Formats: sequence, C-alpha cells, structure tokens
Amino acid sequence: MDTLASTTATDDALASRTAFHTCPLCEANCGLEIRIGPDGVQVRGDEQDVLSRGFVCPKGVSIHASDTNADRLRWPLVRDRATGLHREVSWQEAFEHIERGMAPVLAAGDPDAVGFYYGTGSGHSAGGLYYSVMSSALPTKNRYGSSTVDQAPKQVACALMFGHSMTVPIPDIDHCSHLLILGANPAVSNGSLFTAPGVLQRMKA
Repeated sequence: MDTLASTTATDDALASRTAFHTCPLCEANCGLEIRIGPDGVQVRGDEQDVLSRGFVCPKGVSIHASDTNADRLRWPLVRDRATGLHREVSWQEAFEHIERGMAPVLAAGDPDAVGFYYGTGSGHSAGGLYYSVMSSALPTKNRYGSSTVDQAPKQVACALMFGHSMTVPIPDIDHCSHLLILGANPAVSNGSLFTAPGVLQRMKA
C-alpha cells in the first residue's frame, strides 16, 4: 500500500509541474513561468526574472498554442499546380520538388535570379543556422528579411556611426533623465531592440 501511494504521488508530481523558460519570440527575452497540469498549460510572466520582472506580452502568454494549434505545419507542403491546393509530403519529396524547380534557374547562370527571405523567428532559434547554410551555398545578392523591411535605416545609421550595422546602442531607460525617440513608437514595437520588457512602464517610471 505504501508503494502504491508513493507511486501515485510521483505520477501526480510529474503530471503537474512548473517550468521556467526564456521566451524566444523576440529580443526582449522575457522570463516565463509555465505551469503544466491535467487541465492544460498556463503561461505567465516570471516575477523573479531579473530582466522582465513578471512582464509578458500576448505572444509570450500564448506561446504554448504554437504546439497545439491545429493549423501548425508538421510536414512540408507542396502546392498542386492543377488544383492550387497544398498537400503534405515527405522531406525527401520536398527536396526533390525544390531541386526540380531550382535546377533550371541555376543552370541559366544568374545566381541573383534566386532570392532568400527569412522571418524574425529565425534570428532567435537554431533555425537561423539552416538559413545561413542554404544562403551561403548560393552566391545571390538578394537576401531579405524582416530587418530589411523595418529596420534597415537604423542599421545603416549604426554602421556609419559605430562601424558595424549590428552595433545597435541600447538606451538605459531605467536610469536616464531624458529620452528622445525619432521614427519609432515603443507602444507598438514594445521597445524592439531596447531589450527592455515592459518598456512603457519603465518609461513612465
């Protein structure tokens, strides 16, 4: 009986647990407290996190939905030209499909006929490594991403002022007495590139 009770207690402990994680969805790096139990997953800001101090945005709160969403992509999709519909295929078939489409383009001799576009998430996960390998294999000048859409001027200015496009200064908004913002709205961007979770509360303070 004691053994059974002990086993049940262990199972309950495994079924209900709390995990701590750093949100990977943007550069704010908010701390997350993730409670996992029989009723599902609950996510909230980690009040003990020294950077975010319990702040979390709507994306962080719903991060677990990326795993459970019925529309999540679990296999490569290939569009059927006849019907226009996408169908799931194996990775082998997906790469064969890419090769059939890319080979004639590359054989024509113009590498710039190929363009790459990458999203924000690739900069915050190991997925970005695959982009680097693939883009290095093709000497195209056409490489685009979320940064080229919304922050290229900032990076050009940083390159001219500080010597490198990624040398982005981070203001110490917790201790400054005057903050001048040009061409940005931290209420919308949540202080993107500030690395300051809860930026509006910090600015008001």
